[in-house]
Amino acid sequence: MENENLLLIIDPQNDFVDTEGTMYVPGAEQAVKNLCRWISVNRKNIHEIVVTQDTHRSYHIGHSAFWKETPSEFTNITSEDVRKGTYSPIDKGKRENFREDVIKYLENVEKRGQTHTIWPEHCINGSWGQAFPKDLVESLNIWSLSHEDIGKDYKIIQKGLNPEKEMYSAFSYADGVVENKEQLILRYIRLFKKIYIAGFAKDYCVAETVKDLVRVHCKDTELIFLDNCMASIDKNSKNMKIYEEAINKGIAKYE
Repeated sequence: MENENLLLIIDPQNDFVDTEGTMYVPGAEQAVKNLCRWISVNRKNIHEIVVTQDTHRSYHIGHSAFWKETPSEFTNITSEDVRKGTYSPIDKGKRENFREDVIKYLENVEKRGQTHTIWPEHCINGSWGQAFPKDLVESLNIWSLSHEDIGKDYKIIQKGLNPEKEMYSAFSYADGVVENKEQLILRYIRLFKKIYIAGFAKDYCVAETVKDLVRVHCKDTELIFLDNCMASIDKNSKNMKIYEEAINKGIAKYE
């Protein structure tokens, strides 16, 4: 497997890539078209494809339904807000120390220099918004059929299922915790010679995923950013620095 190439597509879902999506990323529709074209041209040279799929329910820490006060979209909530009672999490599991666990999570997010934000409901499990766009699914299926291996298919990794934590990266939660399943996935991905990276949004979930790939980088692996196959919300976001950092380390490049 050391000479094989992997295409890693981060969260190419309707809620992000369609203008009707709840969290549409400007330019994402064209980026998906570019990605489909790229897959078609490079079909024989891509040996594996992994697609991540953001997956939530309405009751999620990043949605207003998680909080008694139903905060409006794009509200930022701090650990101090919860400690003072400005915002109170709804404990559906009737778990001891639930509130304290939420405070601790938010504290750890803040220690990493991040802010907890309430987003529009997005990528609800089973919804149109969670699904991949039709043209991308067609491109992925054609890729699968073009390989002679019996059962060759692209892999889907769902992330964000834990209602009590945000998961921007494909491999870790917003507080930095990496669970066993994600560790195994990360080890598998590191086996490839080249990892081509596309997806949405470039300054959020893609950037956080790249941070984890850089953190555990294998010296024989090259990260290749498919810039025309990504779109960002804020091109000036501090998260965008990770791409240049990876390039300056000599482990990545743009294509």
